[in-house]
Amino acid sequence: MKLTGINALYGGLLVAACLPLFATADTRTSTDLLKLDSSIDAARNALQKAQQSQQTMAQKLQSVATRIDRIGKKLHRIAQDQKHHKARLHEHQQQRQTLQQDYQHNTMLLQKQIRAAYFSGKQEFIKLLFNQDNPATLGRILTYYDYYHRARLGRMQQITGKISKIAHLERQIEQDQQQLQGLARTYQAEHLALKTNQQEQSQLLGKINKEIQSRDQELAKLLDQKKHLENVLSILQNETLNLQLDRENGKPFANYKGSLDWPAQGKVLKRYGSARIGGLKWQGVVIGATEGQEVHAVGAGRIAFTDWLPGYGMVIIVDHGQDYLSLYGYNQALLRNKGDWVDKGETIAVIGNSGGLGKPGLYFEIRHRTQALNPARWLRPNEPGQRQAQTQ
Repeated sequence: MKLTGINALYGGLLVAACLPLFATADTRTSTDLLKLDSSIDAARNALQKAQQSQQTMAQKLQSVATRIDRIGKKLHRIAQDQKHHKARLHEHQQQRQTLQQDYQHNTMLLQKQIRAAYFSGKQEFIKLLFNQDNPATLGRILTYYDYYHRARLGRMQQITGKISKIAHLERQIEQDQQQLQGLARTYQAEHLALKTNQQEQSQLLGKINKEIQSRDQELAKLLDQKKHLENVLSILQNETLNLQLDRENGKPFANYKGSLDWPAQGKVLKRYGSARIGGLKWQGVVIGATEGQEVHAVGAGRIAFTDWLPGYGMVIIVDHGQDYLSLYGYNQALLRNKGDWVDKGETIAVIGNSGGLGKPGLYFEIRHRTQALNPARWLRPNEPGQRQAQTQ
């Protein structure tokens, strides 16, 4: 993490403290000059220690965020697998129910056939044979009994087939249930690891905030974070492929202004243009959401950036072509890789608190040639949970 703002702050204080001393240096003894040198060395050492502490904690914070991202990816995959297996289990159970109903129906019909055959008896069949003077009538009766016999055999074969299918489905259902139990155990273990890392993340953020003793230091930190993000965006601007999107119908991203779906549902906590500190303003919106909630791409494009940024946490940026970018920060996990193509509405990340907001949420920006735009003018109005955004 660059600490140019903090360097400037400490440097200014150091110069201000030393000017009166230099002004009267000719009247001071060598002992006073030695004390002055000692004070300067002490101030320089204090500055270096502060810088090293900030850098160490920033590196630790990035490391923890990366671990959380890895666990979050795994948890999302497990959740998707659970959803798939539950759907398959439900489908197998429905098939079993249908087969059991069909089995019961065929069994009932077979029972009726057996009772009818029993009551007619063999004697009736022989009697019919000897009492027929007309060979044609006899032929019809024989055909009837042959058909009756074959129908009964066919019904028995159907019942046997149903029993076999039901037994097969029972085995599949048992396998599905075992897989779901295994996934549940894995999910619980990974979720525990996630909570452990989140606690470490929270403690690191607490230490970083504790070291910030003044508004000037807070402003310096925010300026450093802003500069870091702008450097990344400048690099991406130079690397842009000028994509021709949307891939579905060829419309450029600008044509969707005012009709884009929100990347996540939730209450708008910070609005574009609202004040932060020292004249700084929010360049995007912060949406309060539930941890683990999915983040969706507002438009089709190609993933241009996936990494941790100081102050923004785990960030994913989508290049929509014509120099338009959308940025999604504070994520718990990034589900797409740099270079991947994504469609409008596709899941690209999972809501988290990697940016130090203090609660789960999503930081969202829209940029054009590195210039931040008001997302409320691009996103669809009157969305559930997003009514505050209309006023911007």
